[in-house]
Amino acid sequence: MKTRILLTVLFLFALHSIHAQKMPSDYFDEGTKAFKSNRFDAALQSFRYLVNHHPKNDLYPEALYNYGVCFYELKLNDSAIGVFNQILKSNVNDKQKMPGGIVADPYANYKNRSSSMLSLIYEDKKMYEKAIYYHSLSDTVYRYQHFCGNEISENQVHNALRYESLYKKLGRRDDAIASLLPAVFIYFANNDAIIKELKGLLTGRNGLKAKLDASIVAMYPKSVGDCGDHYKRYYFKFLNVEITVPAGFDTATHPFDRKYSIGEIHDSNFYKMIASL
Repeated sequence: MKTRILLTVLFLFALHSIHAQKMPSDYFDEGTKAFKSNRFDAALQSFRYLVNHHPKNDLYPEALYNYGVCFYELKLNDSAIGVFNQILKSNVNDKQKMPGGIVADPYANYKNRSSSMLSLIYEDKKMYEKAIYYHSLSDTVYRYQHFCGNEISENQVHNALRYESLYKKLGRRDDAIASLLPAVFIYFANNDAIIKELKGLLTGRNGLKAKLDASIVAMYPKSVGDCGDHYKRYYFKFLNVEITVPAGFDTATHPFDRKYSIGEIHDSNFYKMIASL
């Protein structure tokens, strides 16, 4: 009996020694390596240890997010929901600079990504209203952080297509159209998918070109800007959706050129698509 107790104590001591010798970064690296090899169970255990035992470590926020992703990959959606909601309620910094890893952008975007993951999970559950709600959080409250305009534009295209997909699943065709229209003049990312989806949704409607031409003629300015830097931006409404006019800025150094902007609209794939219907 004494021998058995002694062996147990020695085993626990050895186990504690093994953990004591490993740093939080070791668990993080092991989890990342396992995740990249699709060994999600092993990755989950590594991130779980770091999350449970090192909540004040600098790696904790990323480990917690990766922990939730592991649950998602293992189709343990209820556990993933708990983790991602924990992140949304926390004070993690979406603009934390990242060296790489599972979160590969220059900024962590923890809350942005967590709300996006929650949207995907509720879509899997066919709870589309909740999926839209969490996607809207990622698009408004927890906006995607990046220093590159091209990346921001790509995210805008992604968001528009995501809204459209979810609205179509609810049978809300007009909302699907309205989600795509603000993205028709994005030039720093490929928005061919936007035009293609709009064409499918609008085919069969009559008089669209005449309505668009009338909307363009009736374009209007609005004061925009913040931090004391105000300027005018021009818009027009088409199918009751406000659309930003390309090259529609009006500033002291670059006054708005209506003729040029109308020419940009006429040359756009969006205008040509509407004219072809």
